[in-house]
Amino acid sequence: MMGVDPHVADDSLDRRRKRWGIAFFLIAALVVPLASIAAVAHSQGLRTALAEGPTRAIRAALHRLAGGALEERGLELVEGHRAILVAAAAEFDVPVNWLGGIMFAESRGRGGQTSSRNALGLMQLVKASARDAGRRAGIELPEGDEALVKQLLEDDALNVRLGAVHLSWLLEHRGEWSDEAVMVSYNAGRARLFQWIKKRGSYSGWVEAEEQRASRGEPTTGALGYARQVLMARDALRGRGKLTPGARASVRE
Repeated sequence: MMGVDPHVADDSLDRRRKRWGIAFFLIAALVVPLASIAAVAHSQGLRTALAEGPTRAIRAALHRLAGGALEERGLELVEGHRAILVAAAAEFDVPVNWLGGIMFAESRGRGGQTSSRNALGLMQLVKASARDAGRRAGIELPEGDEALVKQLLEDDALNVRLGAVHLSWLLEHRGEWSDEAVMVSYNAGRARLFQWIKKRGSYSGWVEAEEQRASRGEPTTGALGYARQVLMARDALRGRGKLTPGARASVRE
């Protein structure tokens, strides 16, 4: 057997160690993110997607991660309107985090927007609802529709005040309705909710019908999902505590 120069052997060993080190680094660079994504997927209830294939699971997990980042940004933008939210909540005696939850669901805190249904501004008010709220609170609004639209888009404080008026009226007339039912009525209107309840025999019967349609992939009214989104955002804002420190407490908070 031919002898081996020890220096050559050491160089060869060093090269192998470097190659193995690079290989382990590349494996770790691939596996760790995949493991993190799988963990998120599992925590988000995506076990079925994981079983069906890694590509689909990764896409789903990345979608959830991206969505989470966008939702966080939405909460931050809402909190950026703290001054006008606190002022409107105090003026019309409504919970500031609840008002913020509505803003989150309506616009994610982005003002100056007009929806496909011509809902306007931070609280996505339609002209008729804005005028109705203005009459209730004695808030003077422009007579012409064009001027009203401009003001609702440009005056964030006014937009939020009118939203607070509507929420205050609904809370005052809620009777035995749950927070969820109040938010359904905010979205769809009290008269329409009364019709849905009458058709299904009860509020819980209507909720069950909505959930069954959603589980089958059928169209729903969207009002229940809206209400739950508002309440989840309200609770998230309350937990973050950025709207309430130093604010005048509402009797309903």
